[in-house]
Amino acid sequence: FHDNITSIQEGAFKGCTYLTDFDLNEGLQTIESYVFEGCVSIIDVNIPSSVISLGGCAFKSCSGLTNVVLNEGIENIGSGAFEGCVSLIDLTVPNSVTTINIGAFKGCTNLTSLTVPFVGYSQTSSNTYLAYMFGADRYAYNGYVPKSLKTVTITNATKLDSNAFYRCDNITNIILNEGITTIGSNTFYQCTSLMEIVIPSTITSVGSYAFGNCNKLQLVNITDVDNWLKIDFNNRESNPMYYANELLLDGNPIVGEVVIPDSVIKIPYYSLKNTQITSVVFHDNITSIQEGAFKGCVYLTDFDLRTLKRLVSEEQARRKKK
Repeated sequence: FHDNITSIQEGAFKGCTYLTDFDLNEGLQTIESYVFEGCVSIIDVNIPSSVISLGGCAFKSCSGLTNVVLNEGIENIGSGAFEGCVSLIDLTVPNSVTTINIGAFKGCTNLTSLTVPFVGYSQTSSNTYLAYMFGADRYAYNGYVPKSLKTVTITNATKLDSNAFYRCDNITNIILNEGITTIGSNTFYQCTSLMEIVIPSTITSVGSYAFGNCNKLQLVNITDVDNWLKIDFNNRESNPMYYANELLLDGNPIVGEVVIPDSVIKIPYYSLKNTQITSVVFHDNITSIQEGAFKGCVYLTDFDLRTLKRLVSEEQARRKKK
């Protein structure tokens, strides 16, 4: 391709089964629909940073495609853009992308790792669930997500809506970006293979049953203990530590003294479960210690519940009413 090409129109190279070698030029802005559909001998594709839009089914049924580089600059990925690319093992979508149309990765049956800026069609649409990217028009149609997919990394989201990973029962590892503030209800419901998750320090609330039935969870990694304790978990199965056995801080065990932040008035469900803390410093305004908060803290020796004046006085008031 020469430098002056700005667009490749619909179906230009469709069915060119012997095509193996091409170098898309910087300056190219649009790859329209079906352009390389059925080009089964293509192995590597590098989409230049000048490309803004990748059309629907642009690389559909490119069964030999193993390596795709999508550079920063692309904004739209069309429906079925990589449908049936059965040799793709991992794929990274850059943060410049604002829309990923339904079924963009449909039938990528050997995909093991996916990195995307958000889940679903866009940051603000109603179709904010993983299965949408693989062709499902309802969040419950989780069968569209390939069984091979094990790791999902989110890089630029501000929230995870309800049911985003609903019953994605083959995924083992999910990494969430700093900047996400809310996780909706049932977000990871019945992700029964999920073993590890990274929780950003920016999370402020987690909806009901967000981690319901994630009974294989082993490890939760956080980046800030104070912010972790400030999260408003709707119920016990909102907190991944209800199932997980180990809470790590930047990959390391949580040890020694924990000072409960002044802004925390209730210590969340299972929030410090199985940690290696030895002492807890409470403040006067705490009103509740929720279920399992210090469960399994076998090194914990030093704490004084008498400092919890509001907790004590409210408990006394309840007893008097009885």
